[in-house]
Amino acid sequence: KIQSIDSQMESTANNNIREDAVSQVLGKDKPGRVRGLGRGITATKLAFLQARDAHVQKLEATQARLLSELEDLKLVVRDLAGKKNVVDDVACQP
Repeated sequence: KIQSIDSQMESTANNNIREDAVSQVLGKDKPGRVRGLGRGITATKLAFLQARDAHVQKLEATQARLLSELEDLKLVVRDLAGKKNVVDDVACQP
């Protein structure tokens, strides 16, 4: 029954733990508890973990973009250094 409800809910992509398939089948959780996620997990902790994970993903995307820009700038510096060496060689020739 959980699988059929879960497959129906996939189109909504809702992360609300109070409206997921397990909650619909087993009923409302006891206050301060979240069923199926292990010991010590509360709704507040789950919300914090989801927010933290979203922030980490954003930081990783920013880091990847900055590393790409750094590599591009390294190529530009190498290109400019190579051109400077060519100009110096031409200027030194009699």
